[in-house]
Amino acid sequence: MSGDKFFVVFMIVLFSLPLTLAGVNLYQGSGPDDVCPGSTGLFRDVVENTGDTPLEVSVSSSGSASYFSTTVPIGFVLNPGQVRSIFTYITPPSYTSVGNYNLQILANSETLSHSLFVRDCFDYSLVSLDEENNVCPCGNKEFGFQITNNGDFADTYTLSVDGTAPGPVTLSDYALTVNPGETRSFSAYVEAGCDSLGDYEFTVSSTPTSGTSIRSASSMLVVDSCYDFRIDTERDSISICEHSQDTVPIEIVNDGSTSNDFSFDLDGPAWANLDRNGMNVGAGSTGIVNLILSPDYGVNGVFEARFIATPGMGTVEALNVFTLGVNKCHGVVVDIEKSSDTLCNSLSNSYNVNVINTGEFAKEYFLELNGPEWASLNKRSLSLDAGAEEQVILDVNPGFNVPAGSYSIDVVAKAKDSSQVASSDSVELTTVTREECYMVLIGVEDKDVKLNYDTTATVPIVIENIGSDSGTYELSIGGTASNFVYLNPSVVSLDSSNSELVYLYVAPTGDVAPGKYGISISARLEDSTILSTESVDITVGEGDDRPQIEVEDGGDLVEDNTSSPFQRLLIFFKNLFAPTSDVEDVVDDTVEDVEVDGEDITDEEDEEEVPEQIGELFDLEQEVPIQIGDEEHSVAYSEKSDDESIVIVISSDPVYVPLVVGESQEVDLDGDSVNDVLVTFNGFIGDQADITYEVLSEGLTYPEDEEEQEEEEQEEDDLIDDITGDVTEDVEGEPFLQSFASSFKSIFSNAGESIQNNKDKLIIIIVILIVLILIFKTNFLKKLKGFFEEEIEEEPVIIEEKPKIEEPAKKEEKPKKEKKKKEEKLEDEEDFVIEFDEEETEDKKK
Repeated sequence: MSGDKFFVVFMIVLFSLPLTLAGVNLYQGSGPDDVCPGSTGLFRDVVENTGDTPLEVSVSSSGSASYFSTTVPIGFVLNPGQVRSIFTYITPPSYTSVGNYNLQILANSETLSHSLFVRDCFDYSLVSLDEENNVCPCGNKEFGFQITNNGDFADTYTLSVDGTAPGPVTLSDYALTVNPGETRSFSAYVEAGCDSLGDYEFTVSSTPTSGTSIRSASSMLVVDSCYDFRIDTERDSISICEHSQDTVPIEIVNDGSTSNDFSFDLDGPAWANLDRNGMNVGAGSTGIVNLILSPDYGVNGVFEARFIATPGMGTVEALNVFTLGVNKCHGVVVDIEKSSDTLCNSLSNSYNVNVINTGEFAKEYFLELNGPEWASLNKRSLSLDAGAEEQVILDVNPGFNVPAGSYSIDVVAKAKDSSQVASSDSVELTTVTREECYMVLIGVEDKDVKLNYDTTATVPIVIENIGSDSGTYELSIGGTASNFVYLNPSVVSLDSSNSELVYLYVAPTGDVAPGKYGISISARLEDSTILSTESVDITVGEGDDRPQIEVEDGGDLVEDNTSSPFQRLLIFFKNLFAPTSDVEDVVDDTVEDVEVDGEDITDEEDEEEVPEQIGELFDLEQEVPIQIGDEEHSVAYSEKSDDESIVIVISSDPVYVPLVVGESQEVDLDGDSVNDVLVTFNGFIGDQADITYEVLSEGLTYPEDEEEQEEEEQEEDDLIDDITGDVTEDVEGEPFLQSFASSFKSIFSNAGESIQNNKDKLIIIIVILIVLILIFKTNFLKKLKGFFEEEIEEEPVIIEEKPKIEEPAKKEEKPKKEKKKKEEKLEDEEDFVIEFDEEETEDKKK
């Protein structure tokens, strides 16, 4: 062990040594067993130092009595063997509750306990001498009480009354001073109300001045029914028929101890009365008064009658309420099916009139009619059992000359017996002229139509029946534009306040001169004058120029995108003897001058791409998407008329196209005066419409063709890059038969359509056929074939752009000599080919 640790242990032992040599004893001394609130008691205890050294002592207290205890001294020093007293004073406050308390005295580590009882030194008692007393209504009664002081001190007590009582309670004393061991009495006087019956309990309380305990005592006042009575009835709810009588007895029962006089009163309808106004009823006896009911005819409903009985002695009244239901045992109800209606002059109508016997007896009724002379009933009297019902007919037929206006028609049913019960109902009838009945309105949203000739437009027309009756209307058109305007349908049937949409179809042909035209639309009722008209202005423009065939320098024909088959045939003959190039068949709509071996070659435009026709089977409202450039559209049909016509809708800006079976129409979708789509209605297959639509504009594409179009455009761009980038292409002449077949197919691909649309060119086509026959008969094709075979043997043409380089003049004659030799060689080859063909022909003949 180190020196520091040894020193610490030594000091702890040194300081603990005096504690082990010291000791203290605590001895319990004298003290009270109980104490009164507000008084003081004393506990005396002794503490002794049993050690060999002086001892410092610390004293404290605890326990439930410590809050009203004081201990002295709380600290001192005792020499060895010395003894000292400890004093504890006990003073409970006056509000301290009665009970047992404990106190612990602590001197250093020694503890002792004291028990203390705090008793009630102001104890007393309060008792009732009359716990229950009986009294009659309007009487009074005295109740006796006593208070005894059981405490050690005199005290003064304050008295009060609580609880229920039929009347005021009065005390003989409201404060009493009582000495210790003394008893004093006082009284309580209770009055019973005249209208109070039953048991009433009240309480008298005392509050001491010095003490803290509050005492109370209760008594019961019983108010007897000395004048008690009641009302008994057999029926409180009565049902009675009108014009009948009923009697209801009312019993007055006297339950009191003495006879009494009673007066009666009835508050109710005039037909409810009592047979007497008062009577005397002995104790324990019963009297009867009658309620008489006699409602007359016409009285119906639920009523209330209040019967009141008032005793001569006593103030308590008896009340009984009767519920009186009076039924219409003699009732009738008339009900017309309509309360108001509108009718055209010269037309007739009928209305059902129901007559119901709502009574409880069979009756006969007269029927009366109050109204204009053109109204009548099919019956004038009825006989109905109780609860029975019968229907009569009200006929109305206003003449053609009846002034238009409102007329009230009343139907009355009245009983034939003395009850004279009656009921009526009416209908308000408004008559209008024939023109107002079938008034029609024509609504045109676009009254100024502008279009070019050889184009079409549709104008929606709303036909609305604003009259009061259903009608069938004939539609007609007239005016300067009537020869190229059509309206379908031409007959519509409409109910009142209904409308229908029809379409005005405008189609000026090439024969229509540009200018302004007018059209009038009329709607009339069958076999009547015009009811409504509306006008539409139509402006026909000149439109775009027709496609032309342009002739370039040198007499070469250039075919535009809309060239006819005849024009393509002329181009074919022009190119028949010219070298062909695959480049010209690939690059579309491009004319470029390319220098090849010092010569210029011009690419001609391709033939017009044949529009793609797409056929679909459409359900009603089914939409098929199409696309024009970046704009999306859809094709559908929205209306169907039998199996002959439909209305096709092309969106997003709706264009309505009415078509019949087999009819076609070109449509301008974007408003640029150029038709974009050709729509054809081929008829119905089952419940589906067969619709064909084809693209007319270059910008119109279909979503499913976009990928293929992008691939073709990429191929064209690559080929053009090859040409401009000095890439050599192999150019071979196309075989004659393949070229001729391709051209022949191109010429006659649309022969049927060309014959129908270009009948005036039929003679030209026949001439072309005769020329083709002569070509075959004169062996011209063989010579032409030899010419193209020679061209095939030549070297491929290299297409590239080279700058011109000046050469010496002596070298300029070399191409001419080569060209001359080339022509001589061509003549020899032609002679050889012709002779070979002739020998082959002779062999075939043999």
